[in-house]
Amino acid sequence: MNIFRIFCITASLSLAVLLSFDQQAPRKGNPGPKTKKAASLLPGQAVSGETVNACRVRYLQSWKSEGDICKSNPAASYNLRQCSPVGLQAAEVKTTIEQIRTMASDRCKMWLGGTLKMVEDSEKNRPAGALVDLYLDLLLTPPTQNEPVAGVALLPQNHNLTAAFVPGTRNTSSNTPVGWCMAVNRVGAFFCSSFKLDWKALLGNNWSSSPTSDDFLKKGKLFSTYGGTSKARRLILLHELAHIFEAPGVVSDAGSQALSDLNNSFVMHYCSDVMNQP
Repeated sequence: MNIFRIFCITASLSLAVLLSFDQQAPRKGNPGPKTKKAASLLPGQAVSGETVNACRVRYLQSWKSEGDICKSNPAASYNLRQCSPVGLQAAEVKTTIEQIRTMASDRCKMWLGGTLKMVEDSEKNRPAGALVDLYLDLLLTPPTQNEPVAGVALLPQNHNLTAAFVPGTRNTSSNTPVGWCMAVNRVGAFFCSSFKLDWKALLGNNWSSSPTSDDFLKKGKLFSTYGGTSKARRLILLHELAHIFEAPGVVSDAGSQALSDLNNSFVMHYCSDVMNQP
């Protein structure tokens, strides 16, 4: 029995991780493009300094064998292409989900599932951490009807800054496959090094046990990481999981770089055990 509400279809908001291009002028406190270190990138994956097109070329051959299950929606204002829950890139997404499942502490999982808003009422007596584990296990199984799916898709070119998103109401205005609860951009920061992700960390005693958005904004120190790294991949998926579970502190950030960065701060704070791994 499916104990999770079909959040990917009934969600009231569309949510995304937004990134900044490192080719653009970096924000104050962020490293510029010349500071990238190739050693921080995944071997055989993101290539330091590559363009989005070069990233596309690296994966293009595998797309041809995966098919495209984007649903037909001629009226869609947000059309995806090359939708697939299987193949090389989808496997890399699952590898990161497995890492999160293994690395995440009880503190991280309790925060992610803390509100229990997307769990059926009859199941809310289960520990939040156990429910998060169960959800991750479902994402790792072969896609089946009525179970959540994490897939990959090619977003419209003007949405390259979106690394991934929870479809939400975009299921009615996009051609996201039914049942998808997360779509990772095939040429976004999960796979390509042309982007960077930002967050603010609270250091020392400059925060309470339950920090607020204001704590991060006023007291946080700015940090960044580049796309394609293990850290970037885990941050992107944890960010989306926080949206799916409506984790405490996380807000709708669709179209807002500042709010996306703020949500990253909550992820980095509560799931530091995952994010501090190499």
